[in-house]
Amino acid sequence: MKDKAVIAVLAAVLIVAAAVGGIFIKNQMKSSDSTGKQTTSMNTVDKTPLQRQSDEVLDKLSYCKRVLDKKKQGKKKKEELDNLWNSVNEIHAKSYAATMTQEEVDEEMTALTSYSQTVDELYQQNQKAIEKLKKQDEKEESQKNAKK
Repeated sequence: MKDKAVIAVLAAVLIVAAAVGGIFIKNQMKSSDSTGKQTTSMNTVDKTPLQRQSDEVLDKLSYCKRVLDKKKQGKKKKEELDNLWNSVNEIHAKSYAATMTQEEVDEEMTALTSYSQTVDELYQQNQKAIEKLKKQDEKEESQKNAKK
């Protein structure tokens, strides 16, 4: 009976140690960027130009999509936005792929530049709503961090 109790205590200690270790590692992998937001350890210095641009375009597009999804749109506009979203996501995924030839990178960069112009136009058209949404996100993030 004593052996079972010892094993149970050891198991509990191991579980607690693993949880503490996991939290420690997670916190070590995080860093703060210039805006104070938490980011993972892969910072912008480690990224290729394609990765940086795809991150920026995807970030802008995600705000545009959130704003436009709230508005009533025609089926054609919704399909165009979905196609743009899928195309940018595809390039974003490829940009983080392990291997790409320079030719492939150039092709994706050209396509992404074209998509970027479209996203910039959408962003400008919906800038007030996007700024409002960003403020709301920042407020929610600060409340979330305050609870920690």
